[in-house]
Amino acid sequence: VVYAGLHRGVGLAALALVRVVALAVVVWAMLRRAGRDAHPVIALGGVAFAVVAYGDRFESPRPVGVSYAFALAVASLAFDVAPRPRHAVALAGAMLVWANAHGSFPLGLVMVALAALLPGARRVRLAALGASLAATLVNPYGLAMHGLVGRYVSASSRDATALVHARILEWHPLWRDPLRVASAPALGGAIVLLAVWLYALRDARWRPRAALGLGLLGLALLHNRHLQLAGLVGFALAAGPLDSLVRRFLPSEPRVLSAARLPALALVAGLLAWVPVAVTRAPGDWIDASREDEAFDALIARVPDGARVFVALPFTGYAIWRGYPRVRVFFDTRNDCHPYDALREGLDLNDALLAPEVASVTLARHATSHAIVLCHSRARRSFEGWALVARRGALCLFAPTRAGAGPP
Repeated sequence: VVYAGLHRGVGLAALALVRVVALAVVVWAMLRRAGRDAHPVIALGGVAFAVVAYGDRFESPRPVGVSYAFALAVASLAFDVAPRPRHAVALAGAMLVWANAHGSFPLGLVMVALAALLPGARRVRLAALGASLAATLVNPYGLAMHGLVGRYVSASSRDATALVHARILEWHPLWRDPLRVASAPALGGAIVLLAVWLYALRDARWRPRAALGLGLLGLALLHNRHLQLAGLVGFALAAGPLDSLVRRFLPSEPRVLSAARLPALALVAGLLAWVPVAVTRAPGDWIDASREDEAFDALIARVPDGARVFVALPFTGYAIWRGYPRVRVFFDTRNDCHPYDALREGLDLNDALLAPEVASVTLARHATSHAIVLCHSRARRSFEGWALVARRGALCLFAPTRAGAGPP
């Protein structure tokens, strides 16, 4: 709803602005936590490394990327040494927004609960936990929203999430093919964090955050998409334990690091870059040429009214945005709330796991009249019995031969 309002009021430029603000919040939260726990050299070094090694999701304004801002803000506030009532209010507010933005919000409750185990200000910490839990219930689904995480964890064999885990690369285990799903610096950072967290378990001050860090690394091992989260949150919280390890090797401490200065500079720089681009770019210019989106836009315009179109990853969102309600899609590749059988059929067609004749029967059963896929992708093989209607760039528009299209 928020994104729709931004798009209606400002256009696609507003989504780029969301990225600018989210990144500034992430940097602020990381510097705030690391700067209060450690020598400025350690704090700056850890934050800089984490943003470079684990910041690849910041290229997208998708909620999964923006949610890192919520995770870092909650981690930064929850683990303060001497929290005050205003911290409890701030945590509840952050959890309210997080719960209505992305399904990862229970992680925030885990953070606040672990922080409640720390000594000092016990009443404030417990109040923050209670207020945060209550805030997450203020959503369109109430307590049922919390079951989303349980559904992803359990992933029963007939649940769509099981297909997501098995078929979508970012949900594959990190150990299966680590250099395919993560960079060498990101993997090296994870090893460093593992060593720091094992060391931190010896000290009661760091034990709650060590438990959190080890849990996040475990999640990353199970599903590689969580490695970014483990790295960003990890290097913000690991500054304190790392400081206790290496401080004797550092020079005398300089002026205390300002947690606001660098994020403010990042925000100003981002806004200075965004303003002239937002003023001069036409709406169509915001589409990413490297992803063949202009070509897709041209092909979806050629699809007749009332068509049902099969669209392969990652273009379904554009078909819905540019074509709806004139055009419907076979399935939404970014939506894992489909019934199990529907999602399985869509992924089988996308991955060309069905013989062409079986694929044609499946598509006909769903009254699919057109398909837009990358011409040299696996999905192309699912449409071997169809005619090529048009081609733009690397994308091809297909229709069944019986629809009267010419030969490929």
